Parts: sequence; C-alpha cells; structure tokens
Amino acid sequence: KDVLYAWTKWLFTDVGIKGLRMDAVKHFPREFVGDLFDYMYDEGYLPEIAVGEFYDGNAALLKGWIDDVYYHMDADTKSHIAPQVFDFSLRSALEHASDAFGYDARNVFGASAVDATGLSGMNVITFANNHDFRDGEQPLTNNPELAYAYLLTNNQIGLPCVYYPD
Repeated sequence: KDVLYAWTKWLFTDVGIKGLRMDAVKHFPREFVGDLFDYMYDEGYLPEIAVGEFYDGNAALLKGWIDDVYYHMDADTKSHIAPQVFDFSLRSALEHASDAFGYDARNVFGASAVDATGLSGMNVITFANNHDFRDGEQPLTNNPELAYAYLLTNNQIGLPCVYYPD
C-alpha cells in the first residue's frame, strides 16, 4: 500500500496527473480503493476524476463495487471524492443494438447501471468503445455514432467518454 500511495502522490505532485483511471479493479480489494482515496484526501490530493474499470456487464456488480468503495471511505473523504465506474452493462446493450441483428433496441433504455440499479449518474462513466475491445468482433462496429449520440445526449446516466480512435 505504501508504495502505491507514494506512486500516486508522485503522479500528482511531479507528473501533474489530476485523475485516476484504475484498471481491473475487479481483481483487487475494494478496501484498498477506499483507503487510497482517504490517503489522497488527507494529503490534499483531490482527483478531478477517479474511475475504476470493473469489466463486467452485470449492473448490480458495478453498483456493488461503488457501494463497497464508499463503505471503506471515511466520511470526510466521501464528501470530496466520488468514485466512478465504467458502465459495461450499458455498453453491452449498445453493442447488441448496433451489431446484433434483431436485437430490440428498446433494451438499451433500462440497461445502464443507473437505470437498472438506481446508482447515481455521478458515479458512472458511459462509453461505447475502449482499448479492451480491439480484437475481431469486440468493438462496436456498425454505426458506433448512434451509441455515442445516445451517450452524449443522455447525461443523467453518467459522464460520457468518447474513445479517441472513434
């Protein structure tokens, strides 16, 4: 923990990074994320964004990760740092709507972590494609601009993110 805390501090003070994108948070203790945020807050480092990549299409698991991180944060930290998660459940529905023949596109409207679980949009980052979807049929290929139109015009379900190559 101490090494990762020091590295995070170095990123903020020496490199100038002001946000966190945490990869594969599904695979390490949620308590660590809460403790890291407490450390950052106590040291005066407030990330402008702090998003975890919990690669799973189950909206309840995404919400569970956010809830668990909040559980492990001190009360004063909670009022200054809002953990966020990428909405893989919505992304999956957008992919099916774009690429799966016969998919009922109306399913998109209830697929987000916000709509499916009541998670606050302040804790969600929405997206259509990212670096994880680079092999074969993984990227949203048929009219990804339709997915982006939905994300960019519906900010109640999260902060939209556009993948640079798109």
